[in-house]
Amino acid sequence: MTCMGAKQSAPPNVIVFMADDMGWTDVGYHSDHVLTPNIDTLAADGIVLNQYYTQRLCSPSRGALLTGVHPIHTGLQNCVILDTQPIGLPLHFKLWPQYLKQYDYATHIVGKWHLGHMQREHTPTYRGFDSHVGF
Repeated sequence: MTCMGAKQSAPPNVIVFMADDMGWTDVGYHSDHVLTPNIDTLAADGIVLNQYYTQRLCSPSRGALLTGVHPIHTGLQNCVILDTQPIGLPLHFKLWPQYLKQYDYATHIVGKWHLGHMQREHTPTYRGFDSHVGF
């Protein structure tokens, strides 16, 4: 309840899609060449971010998305972190799922992680996600 006695609305749902190796016209809302009706509906009803900076590799791009920090500052600008490597996104970076947890959000990730696998503290469920299904 607010001080005015009105019931407070529920926080909005937040769904973030990140797709590797897609071009600008690989979704229907940017082109007539590909039919993606479900993605197009989500884009029409949500927010599409079209101004961004990304790297050519997935680990730096994922690290930047989750930290809000440019890849050169995460130390991941030129590498893909494989599941056999004992490294990960540096632990001093707080990820946006960790911030969302402070506001009682449930956080889940599906798909590639590529930000550290060998050490438990680098895995998604130790970086703010309630669950992870993927690799």
